[in-house]
Amino acid sequence: MEKMTDTITIAAHNLLKAIRETAVLDVLSSAELADLAGELKTVQDILSKVQAPIREVLLEQGEVIGSHYRTTAVHSVRRSLDTKAVKSELGEDWYNARTVSTEVASLRIVELKASERI
Repeated sequence: MEKMTDTITIAAHNLLKAIRETAVLDVLSSAELADLAGELKTVQDILSKVQAPIREVLLEQGEVIGSHYRTTAVHSVRRSLDTKAVKSELGEDWYNARTVSTEVASLRIVELKASERI
């Protein structure tokens, strides 16, 4: 198992090193960067699927110490506010006066259908 995890880690580090050394952001076109971002998202999605069952086992076990990593299960309660109810009960002006807004940027990545590809 250690050989497999070492291989994954080495591959990720080699990719990062190659990107840094080749100044990939300056060399690739925007279209090529979009494709690279999509490929990386695909790999990330696969790794998330691989990690999910491992995560569930480790969450049940609390703290586990391996030869290279320690995992600790942390459980908490997340609360959210029913903003529709607050606005209804206290008014839109009251809500807006107590709301902090933060600008957020996200990048949506979707794979093109075969018919859409260049």
